[in-house]
Amino acid sequence: MDNELQRIEDWAGGLLAKVSPVERRRLSRKIGLDLRRSQSARIASQRNPDGTGFTPRKNRKRIRNSTGRLKRMRSEMFPRLKMVSRMNLKSDQDQISISFLDKVARIANVHHFGLKDRVSKNGPDAQYPARRLLGFSQTDEQLIRDSVLRHLKD
Repeated sequence: MDNELQRIEDWAGGLLAKVSPVERRRLSRKIGLDLRRSQSARIASQRNPDGTGFTPRKNRKRIRNSTGRLKRMRSEMFPRLKMVSRMNLKSDQDQISISFLDKVARIANVHHFGLKDRVSKNGPDAQYPARRLLGFSQTDEQLIRDSVLRHLKD
């Protein structure tokens, strides 16, 4: 990830040094909003930043509730993590940061790095596969380049 950030910094650093702080703040806010939207769409499509699919969820047995009816199983992973409202955006003239809010940050951290976590409050521990939730894809780098060039053109 450091290599991805360094490439963007090398390309945009010189261009943005000549722009006023107010304009850089506006540009970073716009880029941040676009990146947050892009990350959300990528999580919804269940793709890692490099374009590979997330490791599929483990097959579970059909679960019956107390009346004997089968519970509906969701095939979609991270229905709440993909919401833009669950992602925190901080930007100023020098930096942009996108992170998850406190309540979902723990879940995102476990899945992003493939850590071990408790399945439920009194349940067993499980080792989760790594699924990179946040990161730069080729389209994100292109989005940043286009935003900077469009801003400098105006």
